[in-house]
Parts: sequence; structure tokens; C-alpha cells
Amino acid sequence: CAQGLAHRAGDAGPPRLCLDAAPLGAHHRLLAIGITAWLTIQALVNIGGDLVALGEPPSGDRWWVEIDEPTVCPLPLTTVGIERGALATSVTTRRRWVTDDGDRHHLVDPRTGAPTETETVLASALACEGWLAEITTKAHVVGRVSPALASVPALVLRSDGRLEAHAGFHDHIADLEPVAPAEALSGGHGHE
Repeated sequence: CAQGLAHRAGDAGPPRLCLDAAPLGAHHRLLAIGITAWLTIQALVNIGGDLVALGEPPSGDRWWVEIDEPTVCPLPLTTVGIERGALATSVTTRRRWVTDDGDRHHLVDPRTGAPTETETVLASALACEGWLAEITTKAHVVGRVSPALASVPALVLRSDGRLEAHAGFHDHIADLEPVAPAEALSGGHGHE
């Protein structure tokens, strides 16, 4: 999205502020708070696929967001409603490269220092704070979910096509249907 205020002719509602804030990383909560205070309206801030929702949604009681993994399935996996807080997603199908030892990705197992060897393709988590959602997704990808993180609502897509809702994640979604056949998940991983 281009930087600055964007308002197309015929759009209902107020102008939207779009920022390319990917380089800001962990500061997305502060950015969201700052934007909300500055605009004094609601904000749904997307930074590199991680979202923070502040203020009242423009209509209804939740911000509705699709979770997708287009390198695996052309359709959204589900639609999740965020009341307030954060939604983080981690995937093993992007930020990949080939080495002499085979395919690698950017999610590192802290026990080995190497990219995780996991059947998890995608993990999304809902939490009151972005950092908590983010570490919960990483724990699901690595396969080491502590008891403290087990209570954070999460959605996990496995390489065989299974979608698993954990800790009440299903209470936040509009639908949860397995949409990706296992054969679609096992091949065609793009490299970035």
C-alpha cells in the first residue's frame, strides 16, 4: 500500500492511512497506538502480515480478516474476527532458499540453531499483545508449545492439510473447513 492517506472516489467512510512499516518489526503496537491517537479513530494495522486492532471496528463488533497461504491454497483458510489485540501468522512456505543440505526456511529452532523440521505449514495466533501472538506462532511451528502459550488461541495448518484450532480459536472464526488437499500442500513451495 502506498504511503499516505488514500481515499478513492466513491469510497464510503473516512480516508485510510496506509504505511509501509515492515522495517519497524516489533514496534507495531506502538505504531498502532500512535496512529490511533493521531487519527482518533479506529485502526487495524498490518505490519508484515501481523495485525494489531485498536478502537472500535467500523461496523459490527469485530474486525474480520482472512487467513490465507496462497503458496499452498488459492482460497482463504478461514476468516477470523479480532475484537481488540493482535493476530500474528508465521509460515514455512515463504522466505525459503536452497543450500547444499536441501531446502531451508527462515524459522529457526532455538534448540538446534537450524531451520525447523516441522509438519506445520502455517500457525496463526490471537492475543492481547502482538509479542504474545508472535511467540505463540513460533512455538507452534517449532512444536514446543509451553503450558503458558497453550492457552493462547491458535490455528495450525499441517502439511497433510489438517487445520487445527487450539485454545478456543474456533470461537473467533466465521468458518473452519479443510480447504487444501494434502497433495496441494506437499508440492509447489515457492522460494523467496
